[in-house]
Amino acid sequence: METPDSEGTGTMTTTATPETTDRTTDGTLASLTAARLLVASIDSRGRTLVVHQQLRPALVAATMIDAERAGLLVTAFDGRHTVLRRTPETASDGLLAAVVDGCDGRTVQSAVNRLALSTWSGGAVDLRRPLLELLAADGVLRREPRGGLARERWFPDPEVQRLVVAPVLTALCGDVVDETVDPGTAALVAAAAVSTQLVHRIVRTHAPATCSTSPRVVRRRAARVLEAEPLALATHRALAAMMGAAAA
Repeated sequence: METPDSEGTGTMTTTATPETTDRTTDGTLASLTAARLLVASIDSRGRTLVVHQQLRPALVAATMIDAERAGLLVTAFDGRHTVLRRTPETASDGLLAAVVDGCDGRTVQSAVNRLALSTWSGGAVDLRRPLLELLAADGVLRREPRGGLARERWFPDPEVQRLVVAPVLTALCGDVVDETVDPGTAALVAAAAVSTQLVHRIVRTHAPATCSTSPRVVRRRAARVLEAEPLALATHRALAAMMGAAAA
């Protein structure tokens, strides 16, 4: 897929990228976009970059993208609305299955409200905790118990985190005219862009000091990738609507 870049000076091309290391091409980190997003969303002190209310919709969006790409979800018109429908395919992962169950028969906004934003319906899915446990079991994260309110911190393997974040930084603040964005990175950027604050904090936290791309360019590049992922875009709009209603 080729689209003009955010400044209109070149193209962003979706292509395949070679495998890097075993821990980024096997296990949870390779199979779930949400796992890579979670790794990218932790700072050097073991803290997530945004509050859970902003991270959870991004994790749900990442899992919805994976489910659609795996043929587990399709969109269909029911006569009044475009809704999500499960397919006969069976999810091999429990987190994917939980999200597919919550999406079936609902509009994207309704599914997002139920899975990520609702705190009283009982339908919300907490992807963060099981992902932390899976990544720790894979050796990608290290859990460190803490006292007081900060009961624990999770520290990513620095090299694995660098490999996860590097293509995101290239897509969002690379200084070349033609950006190459593989499908996995596109899904990761789109999911992060569900929360504008999250995508900017990922860049600000992990980008090298030599990265001089302005926040305006980062925002435009993230928006370009987001527009190519309808499920992530709908999640972004649902989150923005909720935040706007809360501020009103």
